Amino acid sequence: MKKNRLFAIYEKSLRYVCKGGLIRKGDLVTAGISGGADSMVMLDLLCRMQEQIGFTLAAVHVHHGIRGSEADRDAAYVKEQCSLRDVPCETIRCDVPELAKEWHMGEEETGRIMRRRILAAQARSIAAGSPEPADRGGAFTRLRIALAHNRDDQAETLLHHLCRGSSLRGMTGIRPVSPLSQEGPDRDLCLIRPVMCLSREEIEEYAALAGMDYMTDSTNLTDLYTRNRIRRLLPVLAEQVHPCAPSHIAAAAANFALAEDYLAAEGEKALVRSLISPPDTDPQTGAPLRFRIAEHLAEEPGILQLYALRLALERVSRTGKDLGTVHLEQLRDLLTGAAGRHLQLPCKVHAYRTAEGVEICSSMYPGDGTDSFAPTQKQMPQTAEWKYLQIPGVTDTVFGTFICRIFPYNGQIIPEKTYTKWLDYDKIHGKLQVRTRCAGDWFALPHGGGRKSLRRFMIDQKIPAADRDRIGLVACGNEVHWIISGRLGAGAMISSDTSRVLEIRLEPAAAGTDTRGNE
Repeated sequence: MKKNRLFAIYEKSLRYVCKGGLIRKGDLVTAGISGGADSMVMLDLLCRMQEQIGFTLAAVHVHHGIRGSEADRDAAYVKEQCSLRDVPCETIRCDVPELAKEWHMGEEETGRIMRRRILAAQARSIAAGSPEPADRGGAFTRLRIALAHNRDDQAETLLHHLCRGSSLRGMTGIRPVSPLSQEGPDRDLCLIRPVMCLSREEIEEYAALAGMDYMTDSTNLTDLYTRNRIRRLLPVLAEQVHPCAPSHIAAAAANFALAEDYLAAEGEKALVRSLISPPDTDPQTGAPLRFRIAEHLAEEPGILQLYALRLALERVSRTGKDLGTVHLEQLRDLLTGAAGRHLQLPCKVHAYRTAEGVEICSSMYPGDGTDSFAPTQKQMPQTAEWKYLQIPGVTDTVFGTFICRIFPYNGQIIPEKTYTKWLDYDKIHGKLQVRTRCAGDWFALPHGGGRKSLRRFMIDQKIPAADRDRIGLVACGNEVHWIISGRLGAGAMISSDTSRVLEIRLEPAAAGTDTRGNE
């Protein structure tokens, strides 16, 4: 009975690996082994699979420099167990707490990034040391990195994404096979999860039946990390809602993945149908730098519009990191809006509403100034050009026409308009200039928060360095009162003591003017 159950779990995992093409004959599989139950069972199963499939197996243990003697214990245990199975194993140390401080990230996320980097580097090192490296069609047909996620991890991931807000892509959870990177030198490396078909209960059962020991990470027993808190929900759902709840949640993630893949493929077709011309690309890398999309994309089903726009954004930005649903909705609104509107998006991406549709381009795209609303070097002011505002009166500038008037303040409601601003005229001591930035510029923070340098603000807002000299300002001396189309300084804001209001209304210039400074 014991042997039958042990064999049944092994067969379940083997079928999963073979059916999904996770591992094939001739592959190099570099397994991340922590010493916990999941990774030790994965190691044992992979050793058994080697005989049937025919692949090369190596192990890597990452010492995160977090748990002191407990981490040293885990590293020694993994080394010993790999030696008993004749699996080559390397222990790589990294200082995750120090890196987390340097990167301004949490230790959990920092550790995840470092593990993947180390596993990738080790896989390449092993491949390079083979008699005939994989890139020459030699010893290894593919490079695979094995991670020990189980079925319950999948369910926890879906719940986590659902709770924090997620698109359909996020609801797909953890894929059985996924590329380490979408581009660059690691795009041929794939992450695989050979035991994701097994529940945590099955993994612990296999370890017990096989007489295997494993280490327990003490941090998994605390509520320090969000995942640990979510992990406690699954037994409650199984007990109080449905005994198969974790399995059903994991199955839902697989169905979401099928829907996501289909919609992504249809979205790409919609994007191709709506292109005004082929994408402009980087002459050195071939990566897209600009998409010109016709307004008839708005005639496609709404979901395909979003997928097409997302694809264009991701290809221009190279990563898609920090691009969310809100940005896609803004871009879709731009598609149906008036010509001349502009969006500054994360990842140094700009979007412009042209007469024909929408243009999405990287800040690295130089533009040509002929058929685009994209700013070009020639069109934009490159130095701190000065022009005094006529108050009251009209002032023409490279940023557009400023219309100023003064009127008494009697508690009127301040209009929330991008290009119309009200200032307390009595708090402005000197002549207002329209210009680009100068050394020493600053603006006052609200609620007595002191002042902040304009340079620091632009860095915090992740405005590309190449764009900072193009942003229009309304200033008095070095005090910036208005970053045009963006933030107002607090130094001349309207208050209950205001007696005279200076209204500044801007009629933006035509194509080629960048008045960004968004909060």
